[in-house]
Amino acid sequence: PTAHDEPAIGLGVYRPVFHAPRAIAYNTEEERRMVHRRFNNERIPGEIVGVGVDALAGEAMLFRQRHALAGPLFLYVGRIVESKGCRELFERWARWQDGSPQKATLVLIGHREMTIPERPDIVHLGTVAEQEKWDALAACTALLVPSVLESLSLVTLEAWAASRPIVCDASSPVVASMARRAGAGLAHRDAAEFAAICELLMERREIGEGLGRAGAAFVARTYTWPSVVEKYLDLFAEVRARNA
Repeated sequence: PTAHDEPAIGLGVYRPVFHAPRAIAYNTEEERRMVHRRFNNERIPGEIVGVGVDALAGEAMLFRQRHALAGPLFLYVGRIVESKGCRELFERWARWQDGSPQKATLVLIGHREMTIPERPDIVHLGTVAEQEKWDALAACTALLVPSVLESLSLVTLEAWAASRPIVCDASSPVVASMARRAGAGLAHRDAAEFAAICELLMERREIGEGLGRAGAAFVARTYTWPSVVEKYLDLFAEVRARNA
């Protein structure tokens, strides 16, 4: 259902939607818990199915050379819009970089729907080809995931498939929880923690590498297409058995 815990899901029209199906395929355990809490529909069979990740090998050096980028890079991929937490991201980035000797570059990939601060340490590449995205993932110190309203963050799974850690907002019920379960990311509660985490990943590269390896293992266990297909088939079989 890609259900988000936001005001719209409280509309009365959604209650029958979540009680009518013979089964529900959820993206994450966090999504299923939220739906059960809101709609008390535990009687409906459900499975954590998710999606598969088609990873490509990334070329970090090629990406850096193509865009003349040196030093630590932090990456954001997605729509550049307030609802994805980009305003808070820009504010925390500026506060960190303006007050720290540790310098880095924030690389943005995605369609712009709000003003991007004009700073030498923020580079917007717009929309890019799929291979370019994987090259950027290979080059980055970490993927920044500021959104707090996600049912599943596909780009988070892609970062983990590329063995890169994520830095997320601790108030995100899905992404922060997944990062804890996977052992593949660090969550911040405010601007000071955001800065501390970014500097830690810059200074202690082995920490980011360890988190990235954990993320790759998590995706390999859970979010591959063979695993997704198997879970769908199991769910279909359960529905057939219940209605035989």
